[in-house]
Amino acid sequence: MFVDVRHGLTGEWLLQMETDSNLSGWDVMIKVAAFLGLETPYQITVNPERTTTTMSPLHLIRPDPLTERLETYFIVRPMQYPTATHYRQLIVALDQKNAVELSDILSHGLDLSLTVPDGGHTSALLALAILRDHDPEDYTVAKDTRPIKYPSPKACLTFLILQAKADPNILPPKQQPTTMIALAVALGNQALVELLLGAGAEVHPEAAMVPPLTIAVLNQDRGIVRALLRALADPWRSVHVGALLDRPWSKWVFSWQEPVSAVQVAAAQSSTGACTDILISESVLQDEVGINWISPQYQPVTSVLSERATMVLSRAIEDYRQHTGPHKPRLEHESLRWRKIMAGLYLPALPTARHQPQESRELHCPLLQQVD
Repeated sequence: MFVDVRHGLTGEWLLQMETDSNLSGWDVMIKVAAFLGLETPYQITVNPERTTTTMSPLHLIRPDPLTERLETYFIVRPMQYPTATHYRQLIVALDQKNAVELSDILSHGLDLSLTVPDGGHTSALLALAILRDHDPEDYTVAKDTRPIKYPSPKACLTFLILQAKADPNILPPKQQPTTMIALAVALGNQALVELLLGAGAEVHPEAAMVPPLTIAVLNQDRGIVRALLRALADPWRSVHVGALLDRPWSKWVFSWQEPVSAVQVAAAQSSTGACTDILISESVLQDEVGINWISPQYQPVTSVLSERATMVLSRAIEDYRQHTGPHKPRLEHESLRWRKIMAGLYLPALPTARHQPQESRELHCPLLQQVD
């Protein structure tokens, strides 16, 4: 099927798209924005019927069954920073996991590149989107019966927020902030990790106490390890071995201060899920393209751990396997590591509609229900 895209005011023909029957407003927005060299697809409003009512970006455009050609119309709108009202609407849409409503609000041309808009902090929007995308609940379905096509189906909310120019490296205004890539890696969600990396998230965030690659190795998440390595994460970047423990850090314990890298962590894991083979194979590819990780700040680990430090590492590996690894919903208890992760996020005060019956919380129990 061929789609002729025309300007909604002048009727001037812009381009032609060849597509199947699953053409959504978002597909047209992406194509037109790229053709016109716009900053974001949200500068495009699609109006297939050329009426005063615009369609949601996620709804499918219904073709005429009697013809193989379709015409759709668009207008270009300027970007604007979100107001306090916009911010509250975005929070509610994210909290309700309503991708259609979220795309409708953003399609007003909202620009989320501003770190502190009226009403809140942009990091709260991105963190809430990540947590809700990871939540096992289905996306909220609109009341109308029009078919919906989700872009990036496994991480739709995060995708839509990033498309509004939100910075994937944004830091929450906390003393020890949790980076967005660290949150996605800690959740063990490969789709979110790959989405953030594709949007430009740094694999070596300076604010991270433990490198994301080391966390992925501890979680034995081979897919995430491979994704981070292909984004040029350094497998030899070191961290104090005591920082891997699920307990308060103490600089007075000498064995805790010994450096350990992701390669050493993988080598110390005895299970079949260890990522040693991935680290070796991807490191060889990095060497072949001439990547040099040696820097004054992060030297490769060349020393062997002492006996006490080896015991600390073994304890950390066992802790990750049992309770500090990828989040497992449990009421009334969180590991110290997960409390630190959540404390490092600037999460909004959620609407009262989020309070659910006890039986509902026991069934789903998303992380957001365990936050004060």
